[in-house]
Amino acid sequence: VSPGGMRDLLADDTIAFRAVPETVSSDPTPRYWRVFVLDRESSGNWRRSAPRRPVGASRFAVLAAEHSYALLLDDHDPATLPAPDWPAGFSADYGYNIRGEVITSPLANPRRIQVGGVSTPPRVITPPEVAPLSAANPRLAQWARDTRAGMASDRAFIELLMRRFADAYSYDTTLNLPDDNALDSFFFEARSGYCAYFATAMATALRAAGIEANITMGYLGGEWNDFGGFWTIRNADAHAW
Repeated sequence: VSPGGMRDLLADDTIAFRAVPETVSSDPTPRYWRVFVLDRESSGNWRRSAPRRPVGASRFAVLAAEHSYALLLDDHDPATLPAPDWPAGFSADYGYNIRGEVITSPLANPRRIQVGGVSTPPRVITPPEVAPLSAANPRLAQWARDTRAGMASDRAFIELLMRRFADAYSYDTTLNLPDDNALDSFFFEARSGYCAYFATAMATALRAAGIEANITMGYLGGEWNDFGGFWTIRNADAHAW
């Protein structure tokens, strides 16, 4: 994903998948649906590392799911499944890689698969590894290093970033900045944008400050069908965080 990426997806109403909750609630809860974890940055763009072999018995597999859904896959690629919140539980239909992506197995029925999730993250699976940043967006990177140096803890710096985005920025899906150092322009001048800008700026600032951070690609929310008791998630619900 690039700072100005995902624009075509956000305008696409094609149904990606439908999610039928195992227990229908009178107050259905929209979820973050995790799909990909992007852990490498180059020239301001973020991508996945080379795929790693799925591991069935992982920290995710041993967690008991707090909520589970049957997925009816439409346009969504069945190779890597959406997981509600943090993936949890084990099924012969899939395994997990080290980043917590849900990878389907040859046993899976791509038309209907059960997935589970929990609202709180599992313990750290691997020791923190802060991957190096490229030379893109030098103003944002220098601001992050200087600001973190004057603060008491990583947590204080993270909270400062969150407050800054919440209080001083607006959401705008029409923003289109030049590719060169787009995050510098977003962070210091435009102060408006959509998820791809916020996610890449947050991860870049954290990495520059020496704090491990990745970007998650997936979906947020969807449309609840009261009559059928299921969520419809479209490509336009794509989200990065």
